[in-house]
Amino acid sequence: MKPKYTEPSPELLIELYSMMTMKERVNWSPEAAKVLMDDQYKYEVWHGWEPHVYDPEIAYETIRQFIEQDAGHEEEYGVYNDLDED
Repeated sequence: MKPKYTEPSPELLIELYSMMTMKERVNWSPEAAKVLMDDQYKYEVWHGWEPHVYDPEIAYETIRQFIEQDAGHEEEYGVYNDLDED
């Protein structure tokens, strides 16, 4: 049975996307979206906010679209190649 998810807001996804490294963007996957949404849940709990169980499928697809739209514009937007960083 699929859990009852909350749809992540566009503002939340934009904020999370803006903090992603180039390596995270290159390796973006449905599994990475699940981890990101799980981390967001923990972050909300840690801050004492009402936590939400966000839908990782929506997060995956939306952030995948951001990545696709930004392809080739990394330097223009201030995102540099950090693929060699660990």
